[in-house]
Amino acid sequence: AYNSADISITKKSLFFIFYKYNLIAYYKALLEADAETADKRIKKIKKVQKKF
Repeated sequence: AYNSADISITKKSLFFIFYKYNLIAYYKALLEADAETADKRIKKIKKVQKKF
């Protein structure tokens, strides 16, 4: 059973990992998905990076 604070912390940790290892995240997104989906994922990651 997770409370909202735990979920928030987990999300922030995942976002930080994406931020720190952004190139790896980009390559994984490109490898795992078609170009359109990968582009959306990369845009989402870039939006997250702006928060830090």
